Amino acid sequence: ARVWDINDNLLQTLQGHQGRVYYASFSPDGQRIVTASSDKTARVWRVESLDKLLARGCDWLEDYFVTHPQARERTGCVVKE
Repeated sequence: ARVWDINDNLLQTLQGHQGRVYYASFSPDGQRIVTASSDKTARVWRVESLDKLLARGCDWLEDYFVTHPQARERTGCVVKE
């Protein structure tokens, strides 16, 4: 399973299912993702909070923002000090 942000940036890959993942949902506290697969398994993944996960996505995009500063505004990523 892959976790993407709203701008199609890959934030995290969750590896372990042997079949296609057809369901995924965050827990209310944002600390876990549950996935269900055609391999007849469900998995619970411990993840960082959604905020931390999104922050890692922003970190991954830093080099892109150097040449495309206008894109930062569309992503909601903040400038590091």
